[in-house]
Amino acid sequence: MRWPGTTRQIRRWDARGVFDNGPEHTSQSTSLTLEQCRLYSTAGELLANIKVANFTRPVLTGHVQGRTELQTLATVVVPDLWHARSGQAALNIDLNGPLPEIPERAARRASYRSTLPRWPCGAPSLSKMPPLPYPAARLT
Repeated sequence: MRWPGTTRQIRRWDARGVFDNGPEHTSQSTSLTLEQCRLYSTAGELLANIKVANFTRPVLTGHVQGRTELQTLATVVVPDLWHARSGQAALNIDLNGPLPEIPERAARRASYRSTLPRWPCGAPSLSKMPPLPYPAARLT
């Protein structure tokens, strides 16, 4: 995986987890649990055990540990406030709470909604599709 306009890339991503659309089969009851997730990139390595619940207003719980370059950390965490020249950071992070709303992403989502083509009359809507016959899928 590469980011456009940069040399950043994920070289390898090993993940094992469960995607569960929940008893209600809605975005609010959906969760993704990564029981084991390892990322190897040009900037470092991360090991994570994370659960994302409620895809409408995501809540994260879990733990992330690893190491990364300070330049990458600064770009991801506070891109306009912190500029690092060089160095490495050791990470040991506990996650427990909702993802903050990022104004740029909210604006992008709103613009996507306004640019999506309309379904022709009589075409099925994703919101009206029947729930899946099975409650969960396992990722390996």
